[in-house]
Amino acid sequence: MAAEQMQRVASPPPQLVEAPKKNIIQVSNTKKPLFFYVNLAKRYIKQYNEVELSSLGMAITTVITIAEDLLKDMNLSLFLGLIFYDSWNVNGNW
Repeated sequence: MAAEQMQRVASPPPQLVEAPKKNIIQVSNTKKPLFFYVNLAKRYIKQYNEVELSSLGMAITTVITIAEDLLKDMNLSLFLGLIFYDSWNVNGNW
């Protein structure tokens, strides 16, 4: 009788979960030297055909320097652009 009272509940369709990107480099201007990141970015470009450089604060200038070096050394003609995220809120607090 318990089996007769059980109702079938349709489960929601499985959601596609994207695997984390493996071609992201989080740049710091204090932990590693500049050319460590340049060489790592070159390796990622060869392996994945693209690289995403990420940084916070003062390391943004380091990311721009790395991008300029990659464009110059690898004769890259395609540069997709820069995206800046700001965490400053309305009250003027971080």
